[in-house]
This record gives sequence, structure tokens and C-alpha cells, in this order.
Amino acid sequence: MQDQRAMLEDERSEMREKLRNLKAYAAALKQRVGEHGVEEEQYRRDLMQAENDAGYYEAEIGRLTEALGRPPLAKAGGAGAGGGIAYLRGAGGVSVVAACVAFAAGVVLGWALLPPRGGRRV
Repeated sequence: MQDQRAMLEDERSEMREKLRNLKAYAAALKQRVGEHGVEEEQYRRDLMQAENDAGYYEAEIGRLTEALGRPPLAKAGGAGAGGGIAYLRGAGGVSVVAACVAFAAGVVLGWALLPPRGGRRV
């Protein structure tokens, strides 16, 4: 069990580092374009992608933090009648679903906001 906990803690710290780097990138991007007066269309896509990725990392960090605070699966209901679903609900299954929906919404929104290219129709 300690190995699994250590693995989750490592993954969470990696996600936190990626989130810090992503936020620094977004801040630097905003600063640079502000200094040089760049048109919004030229950097909007990168900024939107960074914001979507940041949302994903925040959801994953929340899921990992919640999983680290929970008892092992065998003690949380096991595989008995409804135990798996009850554990998923308690272990952040809703967070995972919410993160997936948010990611899909970001992709659809990003696709809709992209300027038409070649033969692609909006």
C-alpha cells in the first residue's frame, strides 16, 4: 500500500509542477503580447489551450489529493453489492467525469473559435 501511496504522491507533485509551469507560460505569453501589441488572434489559441490544460491539471490534482485521503479499496466497500460504484462515487468519480466534460467542452469551444482553414467548414 505504501508503494501505491508514494506513486500517487509523485504523480500529484508532477501535476503540480506542470500546472506551475503552465501558469508561468500563460503569464509570460500575456506579458509579451502586451509589450509588443500583438493581435489577439495570433496568441488566443495558445492561451486557450494553456487554460484548458490548466483546468485538466487542477482536476487531476484534486482527484489525486482526494485519493490520497481515502482508505484502500478493500476497506472502502470492496467489490460487494454496489461497493465498486459507491467507492467510485466517493473516490472522485464525479471529479473525473466533470474533468472529462470540461475537457470536451474546451475542445469543442476551441474548435468553434478557430478560423476556418482550407476545406474545413464551421
